[in-house]
Amino acid sequence: MPYIGSSPPATALTSSDIADSIITEVKMADDAISLAELKAGTDGELITWDASANPVAVAAGTSGHYLKSQGAGSVPVFAAVSAGFTLGSPTATTSGTAITFTSIPAGTKVIHINFYEVSLSGTDDFLVQIGDSGGVETTAYYSYGGRIFDTSAVTGAGGPQTAGALITSSSVGYGTNGTCTLRLVDSSNYIWSMNFQGLNVSSHSGDDTTQYYVINETTKTLSAELDRVNIITDGSNTFDDGKISISYI
Repeated sequence: MPYIGSSPPATALTSSDIADSIITEVKMADDAISLAELKAGTDGELITWDASANPVAVAAGTSGHYLKSQGAGSVPVFAAVSAGFTLGSPTATTSGTAITFTSIPAGTKVIHINFYEVSLSGTDDFLVQIGDSGGVETTAYYSYGGRIFDTSAVTGAGGPQTAGALITSSSVGYGTNGTCTLRLVDSSNYIWSMNFQGLNVSSHSGDDTTQYYVINETTKTLSAELDRVNIITDGSNTFDDGKISISYI
């Protein structure tokens, strides 16, 4: 029976009085939902939206991981931070005619070959060669190198060298210090650029009476992905002092 002249008495509603899914977005005031009203989730997860614009949870990552975007249409993920350059163990260059580093991992884009007081039994120059699963490649390099005496005259310029990246040396007993940096230019065609900067010095004690600034620029195209580097001489000399290490990323 309708009420006349007055409002009906107030009636408290319960959840059973409201049909499921009846409250729409337009019925909700802005900022009406606080953290307390959100459904409980898993510690460490984040909320995002998938390619269908539906809310989804990003699974919790491992401690120290960072949130990595995978671009539009893909849910972000937690990922490990790159460890940076991997430093290999130094190899003594006190004998032999070649120093080879193998098992360089797939995906490597930059390699440093580090020379410390490396010297030879004679006046040969060094060659840096690279290779893939088919072996070290010994041809088709385009390399020029040279050295500058103190701050003046250019001496010992050489090239083009086709058997490897040329690192010029000088007299017997001189030690070479520096880094040959290899950079991947084109991953589809396995093109590498190499350059060396360092010193060739007359004394291994640090009190050098004569020193040469050594430079080199080289390009080389491999037939497959690089997995090894090789350091040799361009003649018959042997290594007689120092050490070489590599680092890569």
